[in-house]
Amino acid sequence: MAEQEKKPSRIVTWLREHPMPACVIVLSLIATVAGLLLGGINRLTYQSPEEKLAKNLNKAYATEGKWEEVPLDGISVEAKDKTVSVTGVYKNTDGTDVVYIYSTTAKGYKSGLELMVVVKNDKIIKIMKTSSNETLGVENNESFLSQFYNIDITTIEGFRTNKQKTDGTEVNAVSSATKTSNAVAASVDLVVGYHKAIAGGAK
Repeated sequence: MAEQEKKPSRIVTWLREHPMPACVIVLSLIATVAGLLLGGINRLTYQSPEEKLAKNLNKAYATEGKWEEVPLDGISVEAKDKTVSVTGVYKNTDGTDVVYIYSTTAKGYKSGLELMVVVKNDKIIKIMKTSSNETLGVENNESFLSQFYNIDITTIEGFRTNKQKTDGTEVNAVSSATKTSNAVAASVDLVVGYHKAIAGGAK
């Protein structure tokens, strides 16, 4: 006796008879599943602003000590470049060393150039990018950044590039990246002013 052919289910039959709605349903299901997967990944990888800050601070200067935010109430330092601002100051006493990290934001070739400037015993020892839309990577160029290092910033007026007409210790801008070079220098220049107001007032 011949095996009886199995009839397709009503759903399969409907899908065959209505191909366009079927495509919409299938695509909707795919989009829903993809959205759920992405949402799950985002939950696993999400960092709160506090967690991100703590990670950046310890990346800028690794220490077992605790970072304390320095209140900026009553501290007023005028920026020579109005697109530059200090967004936070953090202090850590690492043994006999006193370390400050200044968080800054500026506009270079594009807006959104964010840096952390590490000052140890009144000398800049590191400049780290935390966010940037710049294209040439000047903010990662150590030969440029090293010009700011190991100078007692309580004894100078500030910094400027050889392309800027402001006061301060001169550093050489990176060729073909003047705007970004100027933005970095202006950020560090403002840090000098804040550091004098916060930590170097007695000098």
